[in-house]
Amino acid sequence: WGLHAQSKWGVQRADYQLVAEDYRGSDWWNGLAWEPWSWVELSYGWRDRDRDYDHRLEVTPGGRPIEGTELSFAQVEEQAEISFQWEKWGRWSLGAGWSARENRDEASGFYDYDRSGWNGMIEWRSPQRDWECRVEWEDDDLDYLHQTVGAGLDPAARAQRDRWIRVELWRRINSRWEVQIEFEDLLSESNETDGSYRDQIVWVGFTFNS
Repeated sequence: WGLHAQSKWGVQRADYQLVAEDYRGSDWWNGLAWEPWSWVELSYGWRDRDRDYDHRLEVTPGGRPIEGTELSFAQVEEQAEISFQWEKWGRWSLGAGWSARENRDEASGFYDYDRSGWNGMIEWRSPQRDWECRVEWEDDDLDYLHQTVGAGLDPAARAQRDRWIRVELWRRINSRWEVQIEFEDLLSESNETDGSYRDQIVWVGFTFNS
């Protein structure tokens, strides 16, 4: 019936040089995809992840380390996607997705946050396969449950929003030469002081096939 299911479990060990970020963790992922017709596919995935640090300490609600403790994170992630493909004046692909992450430090809650976001993609290839255009975008919101910024009796909760877009244009000039242009724009907005920034990148490349 066009159904696909997958489940996998793994362990991880990370050792850093000169940085007290060593940790061990486990990861359990489950996914389900359904392709009711050849031109559409729906998928859903769920992940349960644990991370235990060797040297990082738990902290108080105000962020002060607590001696004799070991920091741990528990994360639950979800993602859902839908994609379409069809042919009319070339080949088209269209996709959209949603994702979310819940991070909990299993202690004071200082590191607890919720993240949610949307993403999309559209791609077109000409009938002669000499032109190709692809646009991708993401929009993510990150909200901390207990961390705050600023001063006063009722400071604002720490929050961040990231918006990213990428545009790629490819052109085959002849049997030997191809040209490709890419543009990326990342805008990260935070209510922390000096926490916002913007990155813009342009790539231009040529390919020669002998």
